[in-house]
Amino acid sequence: MSGEIDIDVEMLRDTVIKLNVAIDTFESYVNNYVSTARSSLDGMHSNFIQNLMKTLNNMKDDSNPKTLNEVKTFAVKIEAVIDAYVEGDEEIACKLVSENSG
Repeated sequence: MSGEIDIDVEMLRDTVIKLNVAIDTFESYVNNYVSTARSSLDGMHSNFIQNLMKTLNNMKDDSNPKTLNEVKTFAVKIEAVIDAYVEGDEEIACKLVSENSG
């Protein structure tokens, strides 16, 4: 069985770039959102503000940093797979060219 494997490497690289942009956006949220939101409510007094502060305190979630690290690792592994594919493809192409020219 023979056939071509057609992989759009540029599309994959563009997708990894988009993933990294999303990671950067999410990382900002994980690191800053709750503390920034809480500090912007300082000095305000009402039942609503107290409830909102409780909600923000509950949003301090330990799973977000873990999830963020897992997605970062995933992105790095995708990049490694793309690089390995390109390297392997180039090696095979060189080998085929040298076999066909000899």
